Amino acid sequence: MVALRVVFMSFAFLGVWAFGEGEFWLALVKVIAILAFFLCSILISTGVIGGQNIGFKYYHDPGPFADGVKGVFEIFVFAGLRYSGTEMIGLTAGESRNPSKDILKAVKDIVWRIVILFLGGIFFLAITVPWNDERLLGRATKKSASSPFVIDFNRVGVTAGSHAVNTVILVTISRP
Repeated sequence: MVALRVVFMSFAFLGVWAFGEGEFWLALVKVIAILAFFLCSILISTGVIGGQNIGFKYYHDPGPFADGVKGVFEIFVFAGLRYSGTEMIGLTAGESRNPSKDILKAVKDIVWRIVILFLGGIFFLAITVPWNDERLLGRATKKSASSPFVIDFNRVGVTAGSHAVNTVILVTISRP
């Protein structure tokens, strides 16, 4: 972890160009990892990986949402915190040559990214990992809770996938 921090801090010392390049490539790694997980979820759900066709089993039992509709609305408080920083759109409008056109395009792009990456991620996770899985809450072991992505790969015996997910998570939290 310290080594990653040193590598990423060196981007700041190399100037704005290097910092921007580093951010670009690290963001690309995250997006590719998410899209690869979408594909793996489809393959796991259909039984190509793991050998068991689960389809939409977890949408029926235990259901897609903990605590039903009430639980969905309660999570909006936490989800709202994930979108802090969106005020930057207003700040950058002052630097744009054509703010009415550029900001509208940027907002539309952000909406599509949220729908595809966040809601797509939730959809595919709910297909392959039930919300009441003991490992999500850390009750199955004395260890801390596991990532749903890691649970998914471990359940079908693809430990390399869980290591890849952990690597992407480490890079994500250690980025410049």
